[in-house]
Amino acid sequence: MTAKAASAVVKTNARMNLKYFNIEEFDSPDYQGSAVLHMDRDFLRMLDTARGYSNGTPFKITSGYRTPEKNRAIYKNLGKPEIKSSHLYGRAADIQATTSRDRFNIVNALIKAGFNRIGISGKSGFIHVDNDCDKYGGQKSSDVIWIY
Repeated sequence: MTAKAASAVVKTNARMNLKYFNIEEFDSPDYQGSAVLHMDRDFLRMLDTARGYSNGTPFKITSGYRTPEKNRAIYKNLGKPEIKSSHLYGRAADIQATTSRDRFNIVNALIKAGFNRIGISGKSGFIHVDNDCDKYGGQKSSDVIWIY
């Protein structure tokens, strides 16, 4: 992640400036340039806002957009049935969080920015966030925090 401003054209072809992220951070590892084509601009705007609330805690993106093939491989690796992850729609990211202080600062910032769907994995050291709920035009439940 970088504090350098990055401009990106996303889904709606609207120009967008990100203060804390480069759009490439959200690419599926098997498809370079996928974030520009598939990440939801409202999601990116909210996440950029959250980063500004994080008391200096960096947001290292470990997963952004996922191709269907990448999503399938992740669930196969986990030995779990595949789900229609919000990553497939460009409405989710996983953020590295390996200490309790980082988890607190990141979750607090996400909530301040308006996110209401957060998953926490202490074991794997990441926080999942998405805006794939009815409040933002998605399909999933709002106002939930879950643990992996």
